[in-house]
Amino acid sequence: MVEKLKLISKGIHWSLVFKALVVVAAWVLLPEWIAWVLGGVFYFSSLFRARWMGLPLASAFILAHFLGQTTLVGAGLGLIFFLILGLKELVFIDRRSASTLMIFGILIMAGLLLYGGLDAWSPWMPIKTLVFAGLFYFLAKRFLLILEESHAKHPLALGVMSFILWEVATIAGFLPLDYLSQSALVIMIAFILFEWFLSYIEDKLKTNKILLYVSFLFILATLIFSAAKWSL
Repeated sequence: MVEKLKLISKGIHWSLVFKALVVVAAWVLLPEWIAWVLGGVFYFSSLFRARWMGLPLASAFILAHFLGQTTLVGAGLGLIFFLILGLKELVFIDRRSASTLMIFGILIMAGLLLYGGLDAWSPWMPIKTLVFAGLFYFLAKRFLLILEESHAKHPLALGVMSFILWEVATIAGFLPLDYLSQSALVIMIAFILFEWFLSYIEDKLKTNKILLYVSFLFILATLIFSAAKWSL
């Protein structure tokens, strides 16, 4: 993970690292509201592009609230917060990789909450997965804004991908799998859909690439189903 961040950044930005670590420490050791206040202060210390990253910031803290004040959640929140600040301040060379890492960090938190913190057999599952798919849709739109992309076909293509994700996430919620397997399966499919979407808007979606992703999905799904703890 450290090497990945080195590749997408101009260098180690210690001020951003410090702010992220302070938020992590506050999340783990202090009352939750202090972490919220510190995150807001650090984020709004510069109003440059403040509106751009508001959705990811709010999503990360809200999801972390429901997941709880654990060290693992704090570490995930800290990484996402670091990426949000870096994207906001334009310190990353490879904004595409940084944005993708941020989006899927948030989606992983959402997936764990969806299948681990909520009743999978609830009749409200389609509504909950609709919120998950909506989060995917709006984060992907934010991704395009970060990269300053503007294609007329974005809304329709992204809407189709989000609809497919909603259907898959709903079906996964009723499979007799443990929540980690459910989350892994849905996040994996979300990643493939996201890559398909990017290939489509860049006019690089070819038959061989589709077959490659389908094969990749089949192999990983087989591994997930084989290692999963089935429960009725």
